[in-house]
Amino acid sequence: MNSDAHIYGLSMFSLACDEGLEKEILDELKTAAALFKENAGYSSLLDSPAVSLDERLSLIDTAFSGAHMYVLNFLKILCEKRYTHLFIECVKEYEKAYEKKNNITRITAITARTLGDDQRTRLIKKLENEYGKKVILSETVDKSIIGGIVIKSENSQTDASVLSRLNALRSSLK
Repeated sequence: MNSDAHIYGLSMFSLACDEGLEKEILDELKTAAALFKENAGYSSLLDSPAVSLDERLSLIDTAFSGAHMYVLNFLKILCEKRYTHLFIECVKEYEKAYEKKNNITRITAITARTLGDDQRTRLIKKLENEYGKKVILSETVDKSIIGGIVIKSENSQTDASVLSRLNALRSSLK
């Protein structure tokens, strides 16, 4: 984590909270971050000393003309400081603060095959009861675990896979 990205992301979140716009701003920041990811050279252009500040700010005005004023000004501040290369990290910091405030946790479920809709729904409900938070579930398929599930959260990991049980059995037999 870059400390500047952390500071800028939290500052933006604080402003959005003051105005009651946390979700709206988050959605716009994520949209802008996706554009930055798709156009990797864009942040380099916006940070370039070879391009005048007026030209760089004009590029932001053109590309983000429909964005909320806070998002537009946030990008301009980063541009003025030549920090637009930190924008995606700033958005991640904002999102972490949003999730913390709204009691949301991200959990990854690793399974040997894709979960069915009913399985996914039951798993999310079980995890929400266990964690006492709203769960955003991401799924990964890893056939090497053979069966069962591995649950990864920010602070813990629970491995209930067939592979881990076989490895434990193998170790106990040695």
